[in-house]
Parts: sequence; C-alpha cells; structure tokens
Amino acid sequence: INVVKLEDYVRGVVPNELGFPAIEAQKAQAVAARTYAVSKINQFANEGFDVFPTTMSQVYKGYNSETTMGNQAVRETAGVIALYKGKPIR
Repeated sequence: INVVKLEDYVRGVVPNELGFPAIEAQKAQAVAARTYAVSKINQFANEGFDVFPTTMSQVYKGYNSETTMGNQAVRETAGVIALYKGKPIR
C-alpha cells in the first residue's frame, strides 16, 4: 500500500487518465481526479486502502509518470473539487 498525499496522488493520475496535451483539459481532469479520490476515501477501509491504482479506480502510476503540463494543471487547481448538494460528485 502506497500512502500518498492527495495532490501528489492527483499528479500521478492526470497524465495517465488524460493524454490530451491541452492545459484546460488537464485542469478539468485534475479536478475530476481529485473529486473522485475524495469521494472514495475509506471505500476499502477494511482492506486498508481507499482506491486501486488501476482502471478499477483511477490509473495512478506515481512520480515517474508526472508531466510538466499535468503538474501545472494540478497546481493551478489545487484543492478544487466538484460538489453536488454539498458532497463530492461520484
């Protein structure tokens, strides 16, 4: 199990979920990835983790998969999640 801070996790997801090289698309993916992760906290608490690093949740490949544009997108949307009726969108 890899324990990762949320923003670090999102940096390892964005380029793997969306390869489209446009900053606004990457920013939208960052918000979507962060929202998904927040909405899944404790989903697998009995097993000791929150999400899978695969398409079963989100494709997380860690630090080595980060890109300059993806990191910029995460930085420019830091902490932003999408809500519906006050809860993270699932």
